[in-house]
Amino acid sequence: MASLQHPHHAYRHVTVGGTNGKGTLAFNLMKQLPGKVGLFCSPHLVDIRERITINGNFVADRVWQEAYAFLSQKIDPRTLSYFELMLLTAVVVFQREAVDWAVFEVGLGGRWDAVNALAPELMVLTNVSLDHTRILGDTVEAIALVKIDIARTGKPFILPASIYNYPSVKTRLLEIKPLIKTYSDKGTIEDNLTCYNRLCYFLPIQPLSELALPLGRKMKVSQNLYVDASHNRAGWQSTVLWLQKHHPSPIRMLCNLSADRNVGEFVSIFKNISADMVVLPGDYEKVYRGVWPETVRFGDWNDLSTLMQEPVLVTGSLYFVGEFLRRFPTI
Repeated sequence: MASLQHPHHAYRHVTVGGTNGKGTLAFNLMKQLPGKVGLFCSPHLVDIRERITINGNFVADRVWQEAYAFLSQKIDPRTLSYFELMLLTAVVVFQREAVDWAVFEVGLGGRWDAVNALAPELMVLTNVSLDHTRILGDTVEAIALVKIDIARTGKPFILPASIYNYPSVKTRLLEIKPLIKTYSDKGTIEDNLTCYNRLCYFLPIQPLSELALPLGRKMKVSQNLYVDASHNRAGWQSTVLWLQKHHPSPIRMLCNLSADRNVGEFVSIFKNISADMVVLPGDYEKVYRGVWPETVRFGDWNDLSTLMQEPVLVTGSLYFVGEFLRRFPTI
């Protein structure tokens, strides 16, 4: 950031962290903040340009190319991780496009995430549950201690009351000294609407009665097609609750997972709503390559028209849902 002369200082920005819900919250902040608003999010589902948008629109290829050329003059791109390169591209693009606001979604954790190099005027933590435990810790409290380090001294930091109530979290926040504001949450299931409306006290946004959902999240495409890019235990539990409202009878599932997921946990969570669980091949780098229980069956993308002759739920992984959407671009 210093070598680029701190381009992120050119506009007001917000950092959004959390295990679940941060993509949805960031998306709604982008839609509701005034003026020209940039959004940096990850991963992308269909097109890499989803990661850097302005007011919900793709940025012109020329702008990407010019930002990359500028970066390459200042920093050797080979010294950066993929995520770091995307973040630096975003901060430069937003500066060059003269955004009024930008919303940055944390990639992983908080303390050591590249987004934490920014200087936000407000930080929000949507939810904390067990995910990426080999990296972040094996308890909610341990993970929370990593995620709350996006907080800044004297700046508003909004987080769930259930997370703030951990003694170690309170101790750490006393050291950081942010302006702490909590909201009543539902524990392991994220409550994005309550979180968003709490932010109305600190940002120039209006309260909402319902949140808009980004691509791939809780999409009821038709009476026969439901899509949700949930990708961890808390997300899968949320998918079950959502589907039960819209399709109370058992449904065929088309699914695959990411490499670090617990397949037994996935099958157990969905067993009561799944009439038939069909695993389709995942053509993505982080696809799960372990053993599936005998209760599932394996299909092929060539069989999709037959598989979708009855209602289906597509879920299990952000990457898998992205692959499904690429094969059905009209959705």
